[in-house]
Amino acid sequence: MAKKMPAAIENSSDVRKDWSRFIDDVIYRSPKFVQRNQKTNETFLTMNLPIARQLLEKYRFEIHVEHDTNANEYIATIKDIWIVESGKTEQEAVKNYLQSFIDWSKYYFNEFDLNYNAPNLRPQLPLVMKALIINDVSELLNDTDVQHTQS
Repeated sequence: MAKKMPAAIENSSDVRKDWSRFIDDVIYRSPKFVQRNQKTNETFLTMNLPIARQLLEKYRFEIHVEHDTNANEYIATIKDIWIVESGKTEQEAVKNYLQSFIDWSKYYFNEFDLNYNAPNLRPQLPLVMKALIINDVSELLNDTDVQHTQS
């Protein structure tokens, strides 16, 4: 049995013919599904950034901060993500971490096939997308939970 396609789907040929209307609809009205080929059911979704941001709203940056008494600095990490940052204060360590995460997200996206297809990196996609959409450390702080880890 063939997969059932979304009800509000546009044909890619129609989209190409009226590209300007399509883009305006996506940006100002609603997301759109586009089907490339009816025989293969190749479909993709387009949406504006505010809607994408809303879809990612529940995803938060859960940063663990530990005070290294020997180095007299704070170390920030997120479980299962290979980024470690430090700072003289807890807030500096968290901000440094978020900036590094934004930078790493750009790499993740630029090498999407490699990163998304790696089983340990695939689950990071929602936070990567959120970091790329927001792209501002001060704003990402609003979506951050800091947990203190004892050393």
